[in-house]
Amino acid sequence: MSRVYLLRHAQAQSGLRDHARPLTEYGKLQAQMMGQWLKLNLHKIDLAIVSSAKRTQQTFAGLELEIESIVLDDAYNGGSEKLAELIRAHGEKRESILVIGHNPGVSDLANRAGYPQSLSPCACVIVDSDEIMSEFVPEKARIEIWHQARP
Repeated sequence: MSRVYLLRHAQAQSGLRDHARPLTEYGKLQAQMMGQWLKLNLHKIDLAIVSSAKRTQQTFAGLELEIESIVLDDAYNGGSEKLAELIRAHGEKRESILVIGHNPGVSDLANRAGYPQSLSPCACVIVDSDEIMSEFVPEKARIEIWHQARP
Protein backbone atom coordinates (compact mmCIF):
# COMPACT_ATOMS: atom_id res chain seq x y z
CA MET A 1 0.00 0.00 0.00
CA SER A 2 1.13 3.56 -0.64
CA ARG A 3 -0.02 6.87 0.83
CA VAL A 4 0.14 10.30 -0.78
CA TYR A 5 -0.39 13.49 1.21
CA LEU A 6 -1.60 16.30 -1.05
CA LEU A 7 -1.10 19.65 0.67
CA ARG A 8 -1.88 23.06 -0.74
CA HIS A 9 0.51 25.73 0.53
CA ALA A 10 -0.59 27.90 3.46
CA GLN A 11 -2.05 31.39 3.00
CA ALA A 12 0.31 33.63 1.03
CA GLN A 13 0.69 37.37 0.59
CA SER A 14 -0.49 38.97 -2.64
CA GLY A 15 0.91 41.77 -4.73
CA LEU A 16 4.32 40.28 -5.44
CA ARG A 17 5.61 38.27 -8.36
CA ASP A 18 3.85 34.90 -7.97
CA HIS A 19 6.90 32.67 -7.47
CA ALA A 20 8.28 35.01 -4.75
CA ARG A 21 5.11 35.38 -2.66
CA PRO A 22 5.81 34.58 1.04
CA LEU A 23 3.36 33.32 3.64
CA THR A 24 1.28 35.70 5.70
CA GLU A 25 1.50 35.51 9.49
CA TYR A 26 -1.77 33.56 9.38
CA GLY A 27 -0.21 31.21 6.81
CA LYS A 28 2.75 30.59 9.11
CA LEU A 29 0.32 29.62 11.89
CA GLN A 30 -1.54 27.35 9.48
CA ALA A 31 1.68 25.54 8.57
CA GLN A 32 2.60 25.05 12.25
CA MET A 33 -0.86 23.68 13.02
CA MET A 34 -0.77 21.32 10.03
CA GLY A 35 2.64 20.06 11.14
CA GLN A 36 1.31 19.36 14.63
CA TRP A 37 -1.67 17.52 13.19
CA LEU A 38 0.51 15.43 10.89
CA LYS A 39 2.83 14.48 13.77
CA LEU A 40 -0.05 13.48 16.07
CA ASN A 41 -2.33 11.68 13.66
CA LEU A 42 -0.44 10.13 10.84
CA HIS A 43 2.26 7.70 9.92
CA LYS A 44 5.80 8.35 8.82
CA ILE A 45 6.30 10.31 5.59
CA ASP A 46 9.24 9.10 3.50
CA LEU A 47 9.70 12.11 1.22
CA ALA A 48 8.33 15.61 0.61
CA ILE A 49 8.11 16.94 -2.93
CA VAL A 50 7.99 20.72 -2.59
CA SER A 51 7.33 23.29 -5.30
CA SER A 52 10.12 25.80 -5.87
CA ALA A 53 7.84 28.75 -4.94
CA LYS A 54 8.71 30.61 -1.76
CA ARG A 55 5.29 29.99 -0.14
CA THR A 56 5.50 26.21 -0.56
CA GLN A 57 9.03 26.10 0.83
CA GLN A 58 7.92 28.21 3.80
CA THR A 59 4.92 25.91 4.30
CA PHE A 60 7.23 22.89 4.40
CA ALA A 61 9.57 24.63 6.86
CA GLY A 62 6.62 25.56 9.08
CA LEU A 63 5.50 21.93 9.30
CA GLU A 64 8.73 21.20 11.20
CA LEU A 65 8.87 17.63 9.92
CA GLU A 66 12.23 15.93 9.97
CA ILE A 67 11.92 14.22 6.61
CA GLU A 68 13.81 14.15 3.34
CA SER A 69 12.63 16.77 0.87
CA ILE A 70 13.28 17.79 -2.68
CA VAL A 71 12.41 21.16 -4.21
CA LEU A 72 11.27 20.88 -7.82
CA ASP A 73 10.46 23.54 -10.39
CA ASP A 74 8.13 21.01 -12.05
CA ALA A 75 5.92 21.04 -8.94
CA TYR A 76 5.42 24.80 -9.29
CA ASN A 77 2.04 25.12 -10.99
CA GLY A 78 2.34 21.56 -12.23
CA GLY A 79 -0.95 20.09 -13.33
CA SER A 80 -2.37 16.93 -11.83
CA GLU A 81 -0.66 14.64 -14.34
CA LYS A 82 2.73 16.32 -13.81
CA LEU A 83 2.33 15.89 -10.03
CA ALA A 84 1.37 12.23 -10.49
CA GLU A 85 4.47 11.78 -12.69
CA LEU A 86 6.66 13.31 -9.95
CA ILE A 87 5.14 10.95 -7.37
CA ARG A 88 5.85 7.93 -9.58
CA ALA A 89 9.35 9.14 -10.49
CA HIS A 90 10.38 9.62 -6.86
CA GLY A 91 8.32 6.78 -5.40
CA GLU A 92 10.66 3.84 -5.79
CA LYS A 93 11.15 2.12 -2.42
CA ARG A 94 8.89 4.69 -0.71
CA GLU A 95 5.55 4.05 0.93
CA SER A 96 4.49 7.65 1.55
CA ILE A 97 5.07 10.98 -0.15
CA LEU A 98 3.97 14.48 0.81
CA VAL A 99 3.37 16.83 -2.12
CA ILE A 100 3.25 20.56 -1.30
CA GLY A 101 1.97 22.49 -4.27
CA HIS A 102 -0.58 24.84 -5.71
CA ASN A 103 -4.06 24.97 -7.13
CA PRO A 104 -5.33 23.92 -9.50
CA GLY A 105 -2.81 21.03 -9.66
CA VAL A 106 -3.13 19.63 -6.12
CA SER A 107 -6.92 19.98 -6.10
CA ASP A 108 -7.22 18.37 -9.53
CA LEU A 109 -5.08 15.44 -8.38
CA ALA A 110 -7.21 15.05 -5.23
CA ASN A 111 -10.36 15.26 -7.39
CA ARG A 112 -9.06 12.46 -9.61
CA ALA A 113 -8.80 10.31 -6.46
CA GLY A 114 -12.37 11.16 -5.45
CA TYR A 115 -12.09 14.30 -3.30
CA PRO A 116 -15.16 16.39 -4.23
CA GLN A 117 -13.92 19.95 -3.85
CA SER A 118 -11.03 22.37 -4.23
CA LEU A 119 -8.37 22.52 -1.51
CA SER A 120 -8.22 25.71 0.53
CA PRO A 121 -4.86 27.08 1.65
CA CYS A 122 -3.19 24.60 4.01
CA ALA A 123 -5.71 21.83 3.39
CA CYS A 124 -4.37 18.29 3.15
CA VAL A 125 -5.99 15.28 1.50
CA ILE A 126 -4.53 11.87 2.26
CA VAL A 127 -4.88 9.35 -0.55
CA ASP A 128 -4.26 5.63 -0.13
CA SER A 129 -3.56 3.21 -2.95
CA ASP A 130 -3.02 -0.52 -3.22
CA GLU A 131 -0.48 0.19 -5.97
CA ILE A 132 3.20 0.68 -5.23
CA MET A 133 4.24 4.34 -5.32
CA SER A 134 6.12 4.04 -8.61
CA GLU A 135 2.84 2.89 -10.22
CA PHE A 136 0.58 5.48 -8.53
CA VAL A 137 -2.64 6.17 -10.45
CA PRO A 138 -4.96 8.62 -8.67
CA GLU A 139 -8.11 7.10 -10.18
CA LYS A 140 -7.22 3.78 -8.50
CA ALA A 141 -6.66 5.46 -5.12
CA ARG A 142 -9.11 6.36 -2.39
CA ILE A 143 -9.46 9.26 0.01
CA GLU A 144 -8.47 8.19 3.52
CA ILE A 145 -8.89 11.48 5.39
CA TRP A 146 -8.57 15.21 4.92
CA HIS A 147 -7.75 18.08 7.25
CA GLN A 148 -7.86 21.87 7.10
CA ALA A 149 -5.49 23.88 9.31
CA ARG A 150 -7.43 26.73 10.95
CA PRO A 151 -5.66 28.70 13.69
